[in-house]
Amino acid sequence: MKTLNRNRLRAVGCGGFGRRLLLAACIAVLGACSAWTEPEGVGVATPDAGRDDPQLYAEYLAALRAYRQSAHKIVYVEFANDREEPASRAHHPASLPDSVDVVCLSHPETMPGWMAREVAAMRRDKGIRTVYAVDYEAVEADYQALAPDEEFARFAERRIDALFALCDAHGYDGVTLRYHGRSTLTMTDAERAEFASRQQALLDKAAAWRAAHPEKLFFFEGRPEYLLARDLLREADYLIMATRDATDVMQLTLRTLTSLRAHVPADRVLVAVSTASLDPSDTKTGYFSSADGTPLPALREAAYWVATDDAAFVKAGLVVGAVAADYHDASLSYAHVREAVSIMNPTPKYE
Repeated sequence: MKTLNRNRLRAVGCGGFGRRLLLAACIAVLGACSAWTEPEGVGVATPDAGRDDPQLYAEYLAALRAYRQSAHKIVYVEFANDREEPASRAHHPASLPDSVDVVCLSHPETMPGWMAREVAAMRRDKGIRTVYAVDYEAVEADYQALAPDEEFARFAERRIDALFALCDAHGYDGVTLRYHGRSTLTMTDAERAEFASRQQALLDKAAAWRAAHPEKLFFFEGRPEYLLARDLLREADYLIMATRDATDVMQLTLRTLTSLRAHVPADRVLVAVSTASLDPSDTKTGYFSSADGTPLPALREAAYWVATDDAAFVKAGLVVGAVAADYHDASLSYAHVREAVSIMNPTPKYE
């Protein structure tokens, strides 16, 4: 697959064998690195690989950064950063698995000093990039809640400009444009004209930002088939399909095929699923249904789906929603995210 721009993460296949061997060797030695859970009592020592063996840790970080540049299925996680002060390690982006490629923060305007330092260190040391969403549906909801008497076009322009400006203000590595839209088939001429005007205003803003930031990551999430003009999609590094409410892997395929209309690139597809809810009575969130109705972990099933090639499009990786819910595990933090990564990007086996 050709490289569309210099910032596109290498995301197809499982190449970089030599680099992955080095990474596997480092991980074997540094098994505790970035995998510890909350200490249970006073006096429990927390592993610190950088302190215990700085030379080996430096080699590990170098191998990790090299891995980012190798061909692999990318892992994009959504992290809730709604706290000015963390209450546990689950609230620290730095506690995420090193195998994560991109972190999307839920509150881009919330960037206290401790978080900014973590994000900068993740980028510098591990090559993990941080983005946020410019969510058009959220802009519409804010309009209804905050300024229903104002002209929408004026409100939206001001709000969207402010959202895109956060990228430079807080040093983000890119943005995700989130837009689902809807079919125009049943609209009146007046409704369609209004819909087209609003959509084009958004796309013009996004295109202007992209032209000014060619070095940044740019994701599009939503229903590309509802875009009246799709030129901007060629500028997107990845397309995130509207699969958050999918109930089985077949729907991942069907939703993707439905969205891949004319002028929609098929070589950069990501699908989105959620981690399981922390509420034990919730057997829907984060689960797919098997043929007999048995709940199946959506993260695991989607990872196997991503790892299987499709002739119609390239499965470039996986988006994990509500990732912090997977932090809490008796034996290993983010155990299910780590499992999904190992399914999509298996470590080479050798004698």
